[in-house]
Order: sequence, then C-alpha cells, then structure tokens
Amino acid sequence: MRSTRSYLRWLFDTFTPGRVSETHIGNEGNGEVEKEVKGGTQIMQDLLIEVLSHYGMKEISGKDSNPDILAFFKELGYDWVNDDSTTAWCSAMMSYYAKKCGYEYNTSLSARGWLKMPVRVLKPQIGNVVIFWRESPQSWKGHVGIFIAQDINIIYVLGGNQGNSLSIAGYPRDQLLGYRELRKLKDI
Repeated sequence: MRSTRSYLRWLFDTFTPGRVSETHIGNEGNGEVEKEVKGGTQIMQDLLIEVLSHYGMKEISGKDSNPDILAFFKELGYDWVNDDSTTAWCSAMMSYYAKKCGYEYNTSLSARGWLKMPVRVLKPQIGNVVIFWRESPQSWKGHVGIFIAQDINIIYVLGGNQGNSLSIAGYPRDQLLGYRELRKLKDI
C-alpha cells in the first residue's frame, strides 16, 4: 500500500508530464490574469502535499474542538472561533496552509473571497484552487478546496470541512464559480 505522499508523487509523475507552456489571455487593468495551461505542470505541489499530509483531520463538536483546526483560525487572527463544528473552516484551512507554504492567501473566512485571487485559470490542473457556490449562485455562501480531478458532472476536491473532515469529495460542476492559481508571496 502506498503512503499518501508517495501516491501524490506518483499522481503528479503520471498525469502531469512535460513542461509548462502558458498563454496569457488577458489583463484588463484590474490585476487579474487569465491563464490557459498547455501541457502538464506541477501546480502548487508543495501546498498540495502539505494539505494531503493532514488528510483525515476531523472536527470535534463542542468544547473539545480539534486544536489543529482552531489553529487555522488563530493564525489568521480569528481568535474568537472556539468550536470547529459551528464555523465553516474550508477557507481557514486553505489560507493557513497557503500561508505556511509561502503563497498568497484569502484573509477572510469567506470561501468566495478566493475569487479575488488575481490569477484565474481556464483549464484546471491538479493543485489549482477551486471555488463553488452553496445554496444558490447569488448566496454569499461557498466552498473552496484544491482541484484533484473532474468528470462530466463532478469536480473532485481536496479540502477541509468536507463531511466534517479534511478529505477528497465530489461537488457538482454546475456549482463551480472559478479556478485560481496562487502566487508565491516572494514573487509578487
């Protein structure tokens, strides 16, 4: 049986061979850049491996909340969160690990806040950030995670607060809001 890390390395080696060839499609003066990635790439592999190494982390209801999940909130300045089962933590998890790995990150707890990241991706690769709407497209509610794969109807995401744990889960394609690629803070 492969370890999680060795499986991920195999996944990258198998499905993302080749070099990155980017076509910048537009920059409308608002700081956004759309990218179409041709060929394979290893997008944010360090972030993906870091998040995957915590696969299975679970929330705990009530006063005995998971201290690792509460650390997400504390690191981001949300010290008031003291129960991981009453506050959505998908965005906090993404921000915590993005920050830890040296990437730009969302400073709010809103999953839709990830749509403000300036590098929009048109054709997702494993490791891109993926953002969905919840309840309705007009709602403020959403979900964020790391793109793993997709089929005709489902997008598979590595993320937090999926079944109250850090796991891979499928979400309907028709709830997709967008894909983003994060930049290393040192490169901005």
